[in-house]
Amino acid sequence: MKRFHEASPHILIVEDDPDIRLSLFMLLEFQGYKCQEAEHGHMALNLLNEHDFDLIITDYHMPLMNGLALMKEISTGTCGDQVPMIMISGSLDRSVYDQAMEAGAYTVLQKPYDREELLLSVKQTLEGKPCPCS
Repeated sequence: MKRFHEASPHILIVEDDPDIRLSLFMLLEFQGYKCQEAEHGHMALNLLNEHDFDLIITDYHMPLMNGLALMKEISTGTCGDQVPMIMISGSLDRSVYDQAMEAGAYTVLQKPYDREELLLSVKQTLEGKPCPCS
């Protein structure tokens, strides 16, 4: 697992909905995290090849490459070091949850996500604490 960057943890937000992406960005930046954004999985992979991230938060349903495919690509290690991941989804069923956890997700959160639950998950993931919800 990567260590925190000196200044603040660097988080990649992968979300195709611009309003949700902006909301996540603002929420996390306000908490002191450094964030970058990607609209889909392919864009995220490109950013992962150019930057080091401490955490990835990804949506499940996205065009071109969904969040699960992105997580599987990351978990195979083909794009560098393993990065902790949190998945969010608007249509979460048990199958998606199980597949995301198998692909290396720290947790999977249902949209609309609770801000406090998201922030707690981010904090615990970055600290390497076990998820109480899995």
